[in-house]
Amino acid sequence: MEIFKELFWYWYIYQNRTASDTHQLFHQHLVTLSDASPDTALAPLLPPSLRTLQRRFQEWDFIKYNQVQFGSSLDT
Repeated sequence: MEIFKELFWYWYIYQNRTASDTHQLFHQHLVTLSDASPDTALAPLLPPSLRTLQRRFQEWDFIKYNQVQFGSSLDT
């Protein structure tokens, strides 16, 4: 999974997707890879469970920060 770390970061942090969305995207990505080139070493790869992916995000220090929204109802 280490080779996909940047891809996970892109989906989870940069695109601000949930861990569940990222998990689904990765599963689709693996299916696409195996369909495109069934001879590669990536073809037999199974996606990790959602919990494993969440644990990896913690190990890799993928931290999402809450974005501050200005002009909320607290300003009144």
